[in-house]
Amino acid sequence: MEKRVTVGLFGINGLYNFGCEAIVRGTYRLIKEALPNSRVVFYTFSVAHDRPIVSDLDIDVKPVPVLRFQFPRRATNKVLQLLSLDTRLPFRDPRPVIGSSP
Repeated sequence: MEKRVTVGLFGINGLYNFGCEAIVRGTYRLIKEALPNSRVVFYTFSVAHDRPIVSDLDIDVKPVPVLRFQFPRRATNKVLQLLSLDTRLPFRDPRPVIGSSP
């Protein structure tokens, strides 16, 4: 029996317009063509809004995992931006998406 692969769509953050929806739908179709037995998970900041939009697809919709201390991270990033520095603190946590432990 073929092992079932899980593919996570991480980084789009939500279906805010038709372009974002088209990206998710097109990516889903390409994944299913290449890996028909795969499980697709879409990570979004707007689960309640986005789940009905893609309800016709066999896709799991989950909230984007975020790191703790959001306000200090965002404030620090704003200061770094104002100083024209390219470094930023992440606020999304990719570890749950890729399956590694925190």
